[in-house]
Amino acid sequence: TLDPSASRLRDATAGDAARLAEIYNPYVRDTVITFEEEPVATAEMARRVAEVTARWPWLVAEREGRVVGYAYA
Repeated sequence: TLDPSASRLRDATAGDAARLAEIYNPYVRDTVITFEEEPVATAEMARRVAEVTARWPWLVAEREGRVVGYAYA
């Protein structure tokens, strides 16, 4: 079972972009649940993080120092 207390939430940064793309891109490539047709490059994900966090929250969940999930407004 997963222990929620083993995870930590924090604000996302552009430095998280590669891991965010790694989490997101399988959904782009292998499913129809996004409107995107091409995987998102790290630089584009960093741009999106910067754009969103200028106004709204973008959170990442970390477990043992590794980003394991995210949510944004």
